[in-house]
Amino acid sequence: MFCSLIVAHLFYAFAVRRPHAHAGRPNRWLWAAVAGGIALQCAVVSVPVLQRIFSTVWLSPKEWLLVAAAGTAPVGFIYMLKRRSEHASQTASA
Repeated sequence: MFCSLIVAHLFYAFAVRRPHAHAGRPNRWLWAAVAGGIALQCAVVSVPVLQRIFSTVWLSPKEWLLVAAAGTAPVGFIYMLKRRSEHASQTASA
């Protein structure tokens, strides 16, 4: 649960950013922050000292797959809502 929530919050940043804020250029700071957050998350569940501090254990490949799915599902839902909203506003203005 801990890992899933962290990953979901990291990916949430991509879902809520303004679509035309950088005119097609990738936001390197955002990508660096998300990559750093994921690296820290991996450290918390793999480094023995951090495992003791945070009361975590190493996750199996199946568990990591579940973390990835649970972490990305909210973002997919947000994108689906955005598309639906855009479609509704285009239909209303036509």
